[in-house]
Amino acid sequence: MSSDDILKARIHPMINEAVKILEENKAQRPSDIDVVWLNGYGWPPDTGGPMLYGDMVGAAAVLETMERLGADDPAFAPAQALKELAANGGKFTEINTGGLKT
Repeated sequence: MSSDDILKARIHPMINEAVKILEENKAQRPSDIDVVWLNGYGWPPDTGGPMLYGDMVGAAAVLETMERLGADDPAFAPAQALKELAANGGKFTEINTGGLKT
């Protein structure tokens, strides 16, 4: 695998999982996920967190990776919102699922 393919195989699933967290209303907004990753997990600040980084690489690229990984392992299946973002040219940072539910 190329270094680019290794990066995609490690980072794109994190983005996909973040989208699933938003779909499940376990986080209020995409920026909350980025803040946690930046301050809690040491995400490189120059990429702004997984949601902003996802916008930098594009939803279509993330979806392509997740479809490839998901073909081998259903745990890597793309989130529904990821599919919609890729189809509509949407941005990860603009995902609005209605916020955190209690």
